[in-house]
Amino acid sequence: MNSKHLINSIITVSLIISGCVGKDSENKENDMKTIENSTSSNTVALYKGLSARLLESDSIIIVSHESTNQPGKNSITGKTTPPPALIIEGRPNKSIIHENKKLDSRSTLLLENILTASSADSGIAMTCFQPRHAVFIYKNDSLSYFDFCFDCFNYSASSDISDRIIFDEIKWKNLQNFFKSEGFEYELY
Repeated sequence: MNSKHLINSIITVSLIISGCVGKDSENKENDMKTIENSTSSNTVALYKGLSARLLESDSIIIVSHESTNQPGKNSITGKTTPPPALIIEGRPNKSIIHENKKLDSRSTLLLENILTASSADSGIAMTCFQPRHAVFIYKNDSLSYFDFCFDCFNYSASSDISDRIIFDEIKWKNLQNFFKSEGFEYELY
């Protein structure tokens, strides 16, 4: 069952329990169409916002980096250190970045097409979460970002970017291939 159907089922059950949906199938069918249209409208609005953010940015830089979810080791003391931060004082942590590239307009458009493409469902995420690839979006001296883990198909994002963007296997593969096509090799299999 994909996430849209699961959400619709949960909402329908909630409405039935609360008495908002009648027993006849015509009312139930109309209620489901309203729910689907609302869900679809929210997704379209979300992707329009992301599309505008990407296309109207001052610049976009993609990077590969050390995992931000794995403790390190101090080379002098041998003690375990906390995982490195991706962002320090509002800027990318350059000490963990392996590869970086500022995107031109063609690459920005390609990235926008990948991230805003419709997805079938988001049920493939696992829990290892060792992100090693990020997209930094600059606009008016502010920084937004996505941080991706291609091992478990999960991501995090800055607080100003919605966490509800749906990724399916095709979108993940296209995003990984995008990084490869931009010349990235670090932790891409």
